Amino acid sequence: MKKILIAIVLFQTFIANAQTSSEPHNKDTISTWEIGIDLLWLIDKNQVPATSIFGRYSYNYKSNKSNAIRFRLGLNNRPKYDSIQIDEPRPSTRITGNTYIQFGYEWQNQISSGTTVFWGADLYVNYLREEFETLIYPSNVSIALLQGYYKTWNVGAMGFIGIKYSPKNWIAFSLESSIRVNYRARRDKSKVTDVDFPDADGSQSSIDINDFTYEILPITVVNICIMINKKR
Repeated sequence: MKKILIAIVLFQTFIANAQTSSEPHNKDTISTWEIGIDLLWLIDKNQVPATSIFGRYSYNYKSNKSNAIRFRLGLNNRPKYDSIQIDEPRPSTRITGNTYIQFGYEWQNQISSGTTVFWGADLYVNYLREEFETLIYPSNVSIALLQGYYKTWNVGAMGFIGIKYSPKNWIAFSLESSIRVNYRARRDKSKVTDVDFPDADGSQSSIDINDFTYEILPITVVNICIMINKKR
């Protein structure tokens, strides 16, 4: 899925480059659409789902200032797979889901040709689910099956500041830092049964976690976007 997203962005970049000039947007620009992806997943430092699309609509250009509405949509559902645990040979199966929706507003100030400083706030909701099924060995003569799931809702807000560089009028790179406040509601549920008696009730456990957290993220995202400028 990541390779497909990269291919789409590169293809759109080629089309945009062929259809537009090579000059950064100027005083004749009245609005700009940007569509892109976060690059931090390439080094496994992403704060948003690796498979996500970022969009920004900039408007109200006055002198060197403008405003923007922004969004990010992410979906990461990995297929079922088998793996071997590191410490002991215990086969396991996992299915994960990660759905992310974010909307926000920003103010922009162009400080030089092609370079813009921006700041604003985002609201987001994130749903995570992981189901697991693992063989465990409580003794040398018995094998048990551990089954369960982790289900988490994250709802929060971020205040951000960033800088965007647009060397051409069809492409832009941006980096953001942010402060994030998050509310988490998580449920962990598991059940252990004897493999030789799968119909037995077994032992069950359930844990609920509800908490607020905040954190400072020096580098939240590094976006690469294609741009479509609307002129007067």
